Amino acid sequence: MKRNICSKGTLAWKIFNFLAAVFPLVGLIAARHELEPDDLPLKILIVALIVAWSLFFLFINYRLKFVSVDENNLYVSRLMREKAIPLSEIEDVSLTTIGFVWVRVRFKSKTEFGRQIFFMPTLVKAFLSSLQRRHPVVEELKNLANVA
Repeated sequence: MKRNICSKGTLAWKIFNFLAAVFPLVGLIAARHELEPDDLPLKILIVALIVAWSLFFLFINYRLKFVSVDENNLYVSRLMREKAIPLSEIEDVSLTTIGFVWVRVRFKSKTEFGRQIFFMPTLVKAFLSSLQRRHPVVEELKNLANVA
């Protein structure tokens, strides 16, 4: 039976990341005439920082997936497209070591989503998981995929 192993907050996080990427760009367009014309180096710096900020949040959004699992497959989804990947294709499962508690799944070969995906695990013991860098879903996926 297929069950969800990613957090219910994934959609909210994806929306937040999208807005964090878009609002600075909209603000930049709205304020493009506010600086004096002779402030060209400052304008270039502001544009570069805002574009880097936006690309960072869009990159995070692109990598974050919705994930479900059953006895045979890992179901990976963007918002509109879902793909079943056999559990035998999993090479490694781990938690991220920096920042948020995300699960990284690496595959033996390239999939439609690339060689690795990231997802936010369910919030079971999330605070303790962030401190200990362990989460039950990592062990479960390793066991299902027979990964050491």
